[in-house]
Amino acid sequence: MKKITRLALLLSALSLLTLGSAKATTFPDLTYNVTLNLANLAGYMANAPISLDLQLAQGSGNVSNTVTLSSFVFTGGTASATPNFTTGGESGSLGSSLVLTDTSLDNEYATALSSGVTSISFHVDQTPNSEEVTSGTAVPEQFNVYLIDSALNYVPTTDPTGADTLVSSDLGTNATVNQYTIAAPEPGTTALLLAGGALVGMVALRRRLLA
Repeated sequence: MKKITRLALLLSALSLLTLGSAKATTFPDLTYNVTLNLANLAGYMANAPISLDLQLAQGSGNVSNTVTLSSFVFTGGTASATPNFTTGGESGSLGSSLVLTDTSLDNEYATALSSGVTSISFHVDQTPNSEEVTSGTAVPEQFNVYLIDSALNYVPTTDPTGADTLVSSDLGTNATVNQYTIAAPEPGTTALLLAGGALVGMVALRRRLLA
């Protein structure tokens, strides 16, 4: 699913909130560690570069909340020190700590991964979410982690909602952290990658024979 489609859905959901008496609600801190299993990433490298996409979506209130990401470890490869793109409130870097603040609807940091990355681990600190409660319901900030390809499509995951998140966490009451893995590529995709690799090998062999 395209990134722009997901943003449109979020805008639509927020627009359906009815106006009413508002009051502040404070949610608890949430601190946790994440390890992303990227074992199936090789099956999607035909659309490289693949980028790690970190997002903080704004909730219903006007109070700024933050997600601080630190202690990044990339196994089998690296991430670019320069992000592909950023939006909204973001500061810092993966080398020290990265802070996402909900200054806009979508606050995002995306950076390209090298082809050899097999796992990524990092630490997450989420601040309390003091939001307006509209008609008895508050929409909390949502922290999500995705992988996106060169066409800005999300890499499929085992997320049962179909949102293709690798990590999904809201900053609300009873906050839970959902973690998923990359979905196994379809057989046709794997076959295409193998065929491409064989073709490259044949071209290289022919060049050596003609040299």
